[in-house]
Amino acid sequence: MKKLLTLISCALALNLNAAVPDSLAIRAIIGEAGNQPIEAQRAIASVIRARGSLRGVYGVNNPCVARASESTRKRAARAWADSATVDYSHGARFFGCKADDAYFTAHHFKLVFNIKQINFWKE
Repeated sequence: MKKLLTLISCALALNLNAAVPDSLAIRAIIGEAGNQPIEAQRAIASVIRARGSLRGVYGVNNPCVARASESTRKRAARAWADSATVDYSHGARFFGCKADDAYFTAHHFKLVFNIKQINFWKE
């Protein structure tokens, strides 16, 4: 039983066969970068795809998602679709605003690039 739990834990940690539902990914993109350029939205979409999880992506529950315009929703959906074939994150696996910089630098993450208010990081 202990071995089975260990294997399950490892599989979950590696996000094996993990996929984020389109509707939730689009909500997350809107919540994180609805007011940002399409390039930032594509990069966030790429990070979400690479991680295979919305863990730590708080935008999915951002109240602004419910108020988003149809054009904002369409742009986020396009960013999500575009990220299926291109890694717009340039290998980044995390993103955050300037307020998050102290955390990432303290944990020795490398800044990969920046788009407007969003910094993209990797370990």
